[in-house]
Amino acid sequence: MTIADFFANITKCTCPKLSESECYCNTVQDFYENCVKATLPKEEVIRSWHKLLMNYVRDPKAIFFVRRYASSKDKDGKWDIRRGFLTVYNNVKYVFVDNFFAHYFYAMAINGFVPEYDDFIQFINNREMPYGWSKVSKEEKYQAYPKGHTYPLNKNGWKLSHVFSANDKDYYFNYKTIATDLFPRGGYDDFKVHPGDNYPYWKKDKDVSDEDKNRIIAHFLRVVHPINYFLTPMVKNQESELGFKDIGEYPEMIAFMKNKLAERYRDIYYEYLDMIMARTMESPIGLKYMKGLVKK
Repeated sequence: MTIADFFANITKCTCPKLSESECYCNTVQDFYENCVKATLPKEEVIRSWHKLLMNYVRDPKAIFFVRRYASSKDKDGKWDIRRGFLTVYNNVKYVFVDNFFAHYFYAMAINGFVPEYDDFIQFINNREMPYGWSKVSKEEKYQAYPKGHTYPLNKNGWKLSHVFSANDKDYYFNYKTIATDLFPRGGYDDFKVHPGDNYPYWKKDKDVSDEDKNRIIAHFLRVVHPINYFLTPMVKNQESELGFKDIGEYPEMIAFMKNKLAERYRDIYYEYLDMIMARTMESPIGLKYMKGLVKK
């Protein structure tokens, strides 16, 4: 099966369904065993995706997907959304996507589908990879990447939770302070069709530094790598006597999932931690960075 075939039939592929009785739990361990474990992709599938993505991020032809500017308006009420918008530097390209983009990678992983590498990168470079399945009319003129079909994860009662956040503060650098400069939003008129092409993009005639490229890759791998996903009930389907709103954001649940990933994928997990620049003493890069903060 090609990746195009998979996406053409994504609405029909397997998607877990939330069972209320199975998810009633007293401990984080119970929740994992009763609710999360059965919705994780098979280990060999995650390992195959890891190999594919490690090759991809080192490929000069790679285009990265960035989960930003997907659901807001500015103070004047104008849309700030940039879903499907392509930014082109001399040495890096990236596309803004919405929160649902990761659903596609979960869908492929849980269905045991890992595309051939050439098929995967060609699908992306041909601008066939969908950014998600929602848009407003204001965006259409400026989008280089298409809207896709809905994968029924939310419809079936689930939220796709992340062990490591794409846009929060668990990087070993201060992501919040550099994110706007790392991923400039640009105005709509910056995204235009250039001579020789038939799709719009923002052309920025300069290089991205090696350090910033690694930060872009770290963000990308947090968004698309299925090792980083676990399913939790949508917030409206949750109740807790402990007072937290979302178990998918609960620190004890996140810590538990990190330990499970280390047990299940020990070798690739530590490589993944380094590639995503995780702020953790478990990561050799993170440990090196932390040592640099210690006064002798």
